[in-house]
Amino acid sequence: FRRVLFRSNAQIQDTAVAALLVGKTSRASELGIHLHLDPKSSLSGDERFLPSGVLVTILGNLIENATECLNRSSWKLREINVSIREKEDHLLLCVEDTGPGIVPELLPYIFEPNVSTKGNGHGIGLARIKELVNLYKGEIRVESEPGKGTTFTIGLSIRLSSRHVPLAAGCAMLVIGEPGSEEKCRDAVEKLEEIANSFNGVSDSFAIQAGREVRIMVKPEVISDDQMV
Repeated sequence: FRRVLFRSNAQIQDTAVAALLVGKTSRASELGIHLHLDPKSSLSGDERFLPSGVLVTILGNLIENATECLNRSSWKLREINVSIREKEDHLLLCVEDTGPGIVPELLPYIFEPNVSTKGNGHGIGLARIKELVNLYKGEIRVESEPGKGTTFTIGLSIRLSSRHVPLAAGCAMLVIGEPGSEEKCRDAVEKLEEIANSFNGVSDSFAIQAGREVRIMVKPEVISDDQMV
């Protein structure tokens, strides 16, 4: 547990996700389940793929499902492996368990509401995960074999409306658009670039400490010129 905690703090810069991993690891340990974080995992805190809260919801549900599955089983090997691989323009999430797996007949319907391996009253979590992944233009797939375990893999590309705008030396502004705001985000980027260019990229008028990154979140509603400037 301490080893995972150390790795999480060192590699996962998103504090909400780091806290989630620590909490889930602790709970799994109490149940006799080993939760491992891939040592090559990494995650920045800039939310350029999806908001931190959404990522916590997705990972939290997948880990909780795996934990419940293993806790109900009599398997001797009780492990959950979590991998978070962040690249410049792509994020890959993977949650793998050594549980009893999903029967082939159920696998094609696993993301539909009220479909669950846990019986009546369950089945909302995976449907919600699928909905969120679709909202942020990602892909999710599941691989499972009875008696060998289940693996959920999610791939996300950088949001099309995300863009770094250089400002003063060593500074940058990250403009992130929520789903449906791509056009408004492009407009915001163009105006910010015009402002930056008018100062030739360096100006004390940008009261920003060198080396910092300022983020602007653009939502689908209309943004006025006054708000832009």
